[in-house]
Parts: sequence; structure tokens; C-alpha cells
Amino acid sequence: MKCEDSEKTIVSRPTMKILQICNKFPYPLKDGAAIAITYLAKAFNELGNEVTLLSMNTSKHWFDTESLPHDFDHYEALHTVYIDNRIRPFPALWNLFSEKSYHIERFEDAVFAEKLREILQNSWFDVVQLESVYLAPYIPVIRKHSSAIIALRAHNVEYEIWERVASNANPLKRWYLEKITPRLKQYEIERLNQYDLLVGITERDVAHFKRLGLQKPAVVSPIGLDCRDYHADDSCFNRPP
Repeated sequence: MKCEDSEKTIVSRPTMKILQICNKFPYPLKDGAAIAITYLAKAFNELGNEVTLLSMNTSKHWFDTESLPHDFDHYEALHTVYIDNRIRPFPALWNLFSEKSYHIERFEDAVFAEKLREILQNSWFDVVQLESVYLAPYIPVIRKHSSAIIALRAHNVEYEIWERVASNANPLKRWYLEKITPRLKQYEIERLNQYDLLVGITERDVAHFKRLGLQKPAVVSPIGLDCRDYHADDSCFNRPP
């Protein structure tokens, strides 16, 4: 849209509405995923877009959202759903006799799906961004209740992470992970072309996804940092010899 007067022409940027979905709350900024999620959302906001967050608040990474700092204000709306995703011995063992990925199964939740449905029915979005393959089970809900573009923010090639964990684990854990990680790999590959766009952190990851069969559009968006949030520690230079 253009606003014109006798002296100048102002071109206003159209605003996109983005729903960002996370499998753990993206604060505090203590790991790569939280940093990547938060600074990308901040960038969306600073570019004039309206960003809504729907996040699992899991038993493993639970965070009291009442204690958020005042400058965590880049979301138009913020929704959380408590998810008990503890690893339980019996379900973990029983999963060996199924064909489902236990890595994914831990993030499937009917209450979360219902909250997502409610948000999509009450608001219109241009883009729904899934922060990792662990949110892929909710693609059918998004497709049913929204015409938004579905983007996967691929923080890693997830099955590779778990292959590395297995290689460094004790014998029993290694045996178990070697049984279930191939299912995660299969799940990750099968979902590649269900997204409308894949957003990778590195060129290497995007190239690897293409080798695995990705045919949909893909871009690379490295992790960005706001240097105003970081301060040099000069204490090491003031220590006595």
C-alpha cells in the first residue's frame, strides 16, 4: 500500500501472520534450539510481521512463563500446553514391538492437537512454522484447519544426532537406540515432502535432505544473534599474574 503526499511517497510493508510451533519452550536461551527459535521470531517481529507462539511446556524442559523478562515481547500471543514427555520404561520397551518412532511418539498429545485446532480456527495465518520434525504429527491438523504455508525449521538432521548418541552410549542404551533410531530416520525422510518449505540451519543439512529425497523448496537460514544481548567478560584480563 502507498501513502502519498506532496513531498514523499511512503511504501508500507505488508505484514505476515506467522504461527511458530515448538516442542519445548524457547526460553531461557541456554541451548542452540532456544537461541535459534527466539532470534528468528524476534527478526520476524522487527520486520513488521505478527508472530504467535504455540509451545509445548514439557516435563523435561518446563519453564514458568510468569518469570519471563519484560523484553521477551516479540510475540503477539503466547500459548503453552503442558506435555509429560518423560521416558517411561514400559512404553519405551513396548515400542520395540511397534513400527512407530518412539522419538516422535513422545511428542504426540491430544490436548496439544486440540489447542492447535482452536488457534487455527480463531486466527488466520500466512505461515505455520514447525520448529523440528517432532511437530510433524500435527501436519494433518494444520492442513484441515488452515491454508497457511507449512515450513519446517530443521535445526538438525535429527536421526544423525541420535546415531551419534548411540555410538557414545553404554551397551544397553546403544542396543536400544540402534533399534529405534532407524524408525526416526524413516519418519524424517517420509515427511520431507509434506512441508511446503524446508528452512535449514546449514547448507550441509539442506544438501543432505535433498539427497534423502527432498523435492520441495528449501532455504538456508543460519542462527542469528543480537549482539546487544551479549557482553564481553573482561575479568580474565584483570587477574593478577
